[in-house]
Amino acid sequence: MKLAAVKTVFGYGAATLLQGLVAFLGVPLLIRIVGAREFALWAILEPLVLLLAQFGLIGANHGYIRLLASDLISPKYIYMLQYRYGVVPSIIISALGAFVAVRYLGFENAIVIFGVVFVYSFLESFILLGQSISRGQSDVKAYVKVVWIKFGFLGVVLAVLTLLEVTIELVTYIEILILLDLMALLFISRVNTKMVHNVISSATDKKQVYLSAVRYGMPIVFSSALSLFVTNGDRYFIDALMAPDKLAGYVTMAKLSGALAFASAPINLWWPAARFRHAKDKDAGAAFFNAATNLLLIYYLCAAACMWVLAPKLIGWYANKINGFDSITMGLLLCAAVSTAMITPMNIGTLNEGKTHWSIWTIGLSAIVGLLSAFYLIPIYGYVGAGCSALLSQLLSLIFVRVVSQSIQPMVFRYFRSVVLIILYFGLVYSLLEIGDQIFMQGFAILVYLMLAILISRSDIKVIQT
Repeated sequence: MKLAAVKTVFGYGAATLLQGLVAFLGVPLLIRIVGAREFALWAILEPLVLLLAQFGLIGANHGYIRLLASDLISPKYIYMLQYRYGVVPSIIISALGAFVAVRYLGFENAIVIFGVVFVYSFLESFILLGQSISRGQSDVKAYVKVVWIKFGFLGVVLAVLTLLEVTIELVTYIEILILLDLMALLFISRVNTKMVHNVISSATDKKQVYLSAVRYGMPIVFSSALSLFVTNGDRYFIDALMAPDKLAGYVTMAKLSGALAFASAPINLWWPAARFRHAKDKDAGAAFFNAATNLLLIYYLCAAACMWVLAPKLIGWYANKINGFDSITMGLLLCAAVSTAMITPMNIGTLNEGKTHWSIWTIGLSAIVGLLSAFYLIPIYGYVGAGCSALLSQLLSLIFVRVVSQSIQPMVFRYFRSVVLIILYFGLVYSLLEIGDQIFMQGFAILVYLMLAILISRSDIKVIQT
């Protein structure tokens, strides 16, 4: 069982890493291929397409995962349900979403863009369905292969176009993505047709099976949509409230700060199992959760400091001569990314059975605050206002999650050490500003902070090791 678990985590982790690398390294390549303005439009359009794919399934895919994991349904049965009840809603949602997105972004060739966005979002919903089936069956190989087909080939295409110095329009790029989706769907159609022994009886009301899957999954979809808004909403306000040429610069900084997702990906895979395992400790996991919170805080703060130091060196290559990099904004976005990452170890109670719906309220409240602060701050302070808005919304999300978690599952949590680590970090930031553009001295300052933080948290390390 342990070997199987390791293979599962490694498989999903490898797929996540590849997808993240292509998304991160693809930014400078895509800027060169489609141009700064088209890239900025795509940075707004892409999250909307991913959201449409989730809403196109109306959350049924989450219900299917539960049924598949319980050996109550087969992939063929799922495809039958989707064909009978899910295709029409998916078409309507994809079409309406594509229309609204194209109208909002103001594309010149609106009809063509509408067509490709509609097709792409519709195909993405079925990619998501296929991936959900693979997850429900614990078919890690199939899941990973689809990721390799989509993102592996995409990385190769972007690299080749860049080497050949070929430039294309955004609509052509989306057409390439459609072709890659068709390749992935061809593979999915071959691997997701195996029957399982325990299948829901044909006499069961098929519509009720579908509706029960939708009822189970829709809260998760709404929570994901709110989370996506909190994470990416700032770029929409930049586009609406600032000059058109400002969006590309902000998006590149947001992408760079998003590199912290690489640091948090393995933690997010490890945390759920560790959380439930240590909840059985004599102290209900209080010692472990305190120690893990402090050590992960050190980990993320050091990662953010390293990225803040490296960002000015990377931006010339990464942004391909796009103007607008601002060190203060970059720091604010990195702090927001740290706040987002810390939600995982601070969230304990809402992971309990029957309590996951609370995540909708916590994320929703932070989304409202982010919306209001963005409207107020961006027109006055520009990039810095957007960075402040992003940080505020993520901090509030972290605080709300912690308060709700404690109300559901109270435990003694010692904040003193965390506060000391944050205060020392402010000292590190001040030192980095005073040192200036001397990367070796900046690196030494970060190393000193890391050593002090480890010295302070040495007892936490012992707790984690036990």
